[in-house]
Amino acid sequence: MKILTNHIGYDRFFNKRAVLMGTDGDTLASFNIVEESSGKTVFTGKPLEAGTVAKWKVGYFWTMDFSEVREEGTFYIVCDTSKGLIRSGNFVIEENILAKQSLSDAIFYFKAQRCTGDLDWADRTMTFEGERKGTHDVHGGWYDATGDYSKHFSHLFHSTYFSPQQGPLTVWALFNTLEELTASGKPHYHEYKRRLIDEAMYGAEYMYRMKAPSGAFFRSVSGKGRLKKPEDRCLALQYKGSSRQFGKAETADQEVITDESYEAAFRMGSGLAIAALAAASRYTYPGEFTSEQFLEAAMEAYAYLEKNNEKYTNNGKWNMLDEYCALIALVELYKSTQKDDYLDKARNMAKQICMRLASSGAWNNYWRVEDRDRPFFHPSDAGMPVVALLHFLELEKDEGIRKGLLDTIRKSMEFELWVTREVNNPFGLARQLVQRRDNSRYTAFFFPHDNEAAPWWQGENARLASLSAAARLCARHFNEDKAFQSKLLSYADDQINWILGLNPFDSCMQQGSGRNNPPYLFENGFDYTNCPGGICNGITSGLEDEEDIALYSRTIPGKLDDNWRWAEQWLPHAAWYIYAVSLGLR
Repeated sequence: MKILTNHIGYDRFFNKRAVLMGTDGDTLASFNIVEESSGKTVFTGKPLEAGTVAKWKVGYFWTMDFSEVREEGTFYIVCDTSKGLIRSGNFVIEENILAKQSLSDAIFYFKAQRCTGDLDWADRTMTFEGERKGTHDVHGGWYDATGDYSKHFSHLFHSTYFSPQQGPLTVWALFNTLEELTASGKPHYHEYKRRLIDEAMYGAEYMYRMKAPSGAFFRSVSGKGRLKKPEDRCLALQYKGSSRQFGKAETADQEVITDESYEAAFRMGSGLAIAALAAASRYTYPGEFTSEQFLEAAMEAYAYLEKNNEKYTNNGKWNMLDEYCALIALVELYKSTQKDDYLDKARNMAKQICMRLASSGAWNNYWRVEDRDRPFFHPSDAGMPVVALLHFLELEKDEGIRKGLLDTIRKSMEFELWVTREVNNPFGLARQLVQRRDNSRYTAFFFPHDNEAAPWWQGENARLASLSAAARLCARHFNEDKAFQSKLLSYADDQINWILGLNPFDSCMQQGSGRNNPPYLFENGFDYTNCPGGICNGITSGLEDEEDIALYSRTIPGKLDDNWRWAEQWLPHAAWYIYAVSLGLR
């Protein structure tokens, strides 16, 4: 039997839960919260038997709630079970504990991922893959992942529905985390804010360099091969019909390569890049570019893509991903210019997104990613539609429009709460409505392996943190409905708790914190070990049974060549995490 907790700790004013993992037939009478230094019991509670989950082969569960404990200090849990007394590891209860103990590490992770040295020098005169001529200065930016020294705006261009926000999201999240720390009024984060603005402006300068002569942005600086040689790097093209991430692209011989093949639509990172540049223009900071240059580049890029976005999408159409990325761009442009034209366009974009909330069918109030009823689900940015709408809501003054927006947002979050509670779920892990390539749909804990980006799938810590951020932002607008607000905040806490160790593997996903950090083993090598402060991909469904659960910390010769799907760190995980944590400071 094992007691599972958030390894870092719990905010004294937030929900506090733990889970006991045992086997069917075990019994659990009570649990005590014990102050570590004195040995004093500060709370005694009765556990709730939860049983098994789906076809997870990892245990039988009981939940323990000790939210009443507000005393600060270091604690542990003791459970009186049929197998004797079971003790947890130590954890801290303290106001703003996650900001104090994990935010600094995550900020340092970004700095450690900066592209430097010989690779950065190569990027200053970067040539193009294929036959496109010329060079471009695209130095700066961050390596996309601990096993990928490329610099991506987004790397699932061909998938239509799953384009993740990668480098541009990181810049936007850094700026918004800075704004949240500033708005919190807390006096203790001066150095955090200094490091955030330094990292955000560093990223904004890279966004500026990635702007293509067309008006859009280049999609990716990629390297070939495992040795990461400077001479193997290029401004990479992307096939619209298939990916070569796991081999040759199936459509490589059929597609005509044009300049657009190297550049990105709103949903491929351009929307968040525009937002990042517009946000950067509001700060005066020493660097290569001025505030005026940042804003001019953002305005030009938006004007160009507003007219030409379809040319850069893989299917020649807008979908909701383009819309929420464009909405975030418009919000930041309005905040920087105060031009009513951007506000009007943002209002229309928000209206278009709201129209995508399904209002009938077997499942109700889920997002439709396009005009058909295909559900929106996402491996890393599931909370983005609500986050984008809530950022717009902060600008909207019309009470009628605000009411309609909040009604739509509430329905969406109520669906998220419902699908998460639909089945036995002692961890409160955010579930989702998903669809396979054969168009069959179902609700699940994890992203399906048989998806339009297959064979790509991985752990979803970014998805969880994005939903935590959405729930926290949403809760601010429902102070008069304490029951709904409480559900949102509990849901937000559950996702962060899962990332920080309250999961069946007792594994903290932030490297260097807690216990049992997943080791990243690339073909039994150690070249790409993880960086302290970063957050890895995380837990998935079972490798063979998608109703099971998996976290592989080793390779399986001939079957599993490396464990990147679980253990590799990726920019979006840390980006969404710092933003979600910062939203808990108010």
